[in-house]
Amino acid sequence: MNNTVSSLEAIAKSRAIKRAICILSLGSRLITNDYILSVITTAKEHSWPLLVILLDTMEEVNLRFFEGEHPEGGKQSVRLRCEEIDRFLSHVRATQMWQVAAIKFSALTNTEEYRELFGSIDLLYKSNRRFRDLCLQQTFRNLHPRLTRAGVRNQRDRVVKGLVEYLLGEIALKLYLASCIPDTIEIAPVPEMSIMERVYAGEFRGVITSGARRMEHVVLRPKEEEA
Repeated sequence: MNNTVSSLEAIAKSRAIKRAICILSLGSRLITNDYILSVITTAKEHSWPLLVILLDTMEEVNLRFFEGEHPEGGKQSVRLRCEEIDRFLSHVRATQMWQVAAIKFSALTNTEEYRELFGSIDLLYKSNRRFRDLCLQQTFRNLHPRLTRAGVRNQRDRVVKGLVEYLLGEIALKLYLASCIPDTIEIAPVPEMSIMERVYAGEFRGVITSGARRMEHVVLRPKEEEA
């Protein structure tokens, strides 16, 4: 798997007018090989170099909460899933002849820029009640099917509070990528999160100001969802 710096630099320095990013939630039923292939095909059709982000550490958290996996077992499961996706991407890269890079979210968390952004968002979560409530609402909405199966009925459950760091990390990731790679398009199976739209709009001082760089969001629904 490509290292963080080379992957980001390769995409950022590309002569293409636009560049695409796909953030993969490893536990999502929507993220299949067919869907990943459709993302690559869409990027190729528009001449967008593609960067795939694998949300590895976030899925480890989900496995502990929802599947009761031991931390080491969760790491092993996630590692195997990442390797599976990386092999698939290598095959597609060779057959589709298109620029596709893949990196793990855990590699990005080691960068100073990401840590600063996450620190600002984490501080806002702890100090701003309105932002905190919105984060809990968004976390509950994002994970609703899995939370319902686990018996969680509302956003104030301690389980939701324990999972909110996943969302804070995703917000920081999107801001980080938008700042590192100009003219970026995120290809995703669902519309942008409402809390992300509010962050982009500069609603929360200290995180981002109105008019700052953001990623364009393009919804590419899985075929089974369109049927």
